[in-house]
Amino acid sequence: MKVDKREVEIRGRKLAYTYIQNQSDTVCFMLSGSSYTYDKPLFYYATMGMLEKRTDIVHIHYDYMDERLDLYDDKFAALVSEDVDAVIRAVLFGRTYSRMVVVAKSLGTLALGRRMFDDYPDAYFVILTPLLKKDSLAATLAGVSNKILIIIGDKDHHYMEETVKRVMKGEAKVTTIQEADHSLEAVPLDPFRSLTIMHQVITEITSFLYDE
Repeated sequence: MKVDKREVEIRGRKLAYTYIQNQSDTVCFMLSGSSYTYDKPLFYYATMGMLEKRTDIVHIHYDYMDERLDLYDDKFAALVSEDVDAVIRAVLFGRTYSRMVVVAKSLGTLALGRRMFDDYPDAYFVILTPLLKKDSLAATLAGVSNKILIIIGDKDHHYMEETVKRVMKGEAKVTTIQEADHSLEAVPLDPFRSLTIMHQVITEITSFLYDE
């Protein structure tokens, strides 16, 4: 296994990413939340599970400390999308893969515009706690036919029951975890149930990606 720290230059500044290479024919791009980073449980165990399957992994380290962090601003969403696209294209320019996976959480789901799904029609998308209050994202998820797994908790402040029902009418597979928050942890606080939820989430991701 080889781990590289790399950068792409975009809009006059450098965007870092970590590229974990296992000489695989599958690559997974991970798009973190604003504060839910790759050392947090969902990404840590998703990464471990994919490394076990010898998948190549890219962690994108966007940093918007200098930006006005408005998750519902279309200009900000375009910024995230542009950054993610630059990294994806840089990686795919240097290496040919037969299979591509995208795992996005929260802020990272802003990169999942219609163009992303159109540009990579054969990719697998794992979408954790999406920002469903953003109408354009909800409409996109309901309208595309890509291979999509969505996992969200019903105590997530971005959870909207009617929107989830609308998305479920499309092609996406949607799992709603009862009594779970935006970190997919138990509400009220219960560490043992949170571990059970984590096991469920990682099991569903693994099955979605590898049990064919």
